[in-house]
Amino acid sequence: MNFRGYLISFICLGLIAALFYGIFDYYNSEPNWWEVDDENIGTVYKISYGRSGGAWIEHEIDGELYRAFQGINPEGLVVGEKYRLKYLPDQPEVFQVLDYRPLFTEEENTFATQGLIMSIDRINFIEGQSTHSLAFTYNFEGRQYRRAQRLPPNTEQRFRKLKAGQNVEVVIWVENPQRAIVVLED
Repeated sequence: MNFRGYLISFICLGLIAALFYGIFDYYNSEPNWWEVDDENIGTVYKISYGRSGGAWIEHEIDGELYRAFQGINPEGLVVGEKYRLKYLPDQPEVFQVLDYRPLFTEEENTFATQGLIMSIDRINFIEGQSTHSLAFTYNFEGRQYRRAQRLPPNTEQRFRKLKAGQNVEVVIWVENPQRAIVVLED
């Protein structure tokens, strides 16, 4: 084979590789969740512990229920816990839980009390964004509970006044007081 034959073969192999890479990348690429505007409320319906622990989350759109496993830290999670999530409008089964945005719905019976921040720890990076976890304790009906809550990414400046040993407002789910949320104010 002459030089021209090698060159043509090399170009063809390159085009085939580029085509397969493009197809693979298209079908396996993760959406940029920072650019997705569609939000819903997701509910934890099952928790998995161990090496690949996380939570099974469900959300409903137009009467259709969508469920998926999310690799969020299962420690301290409670079945029934609710979070904001983002989903793809043309594929609502593809969604990302915003585990730094826990919430209670208006229908849930809650109680507000004081809690104490135990620590604020840097835990990891998500899509290039730094994130922290807030560990806190609170009492309800004579029992002390310990809980952690993720802070939104890149909020070191926004929540710089939070310190270990500081009192904070905590909202508790009366049905299961292990589920609680620190009220974060700017």
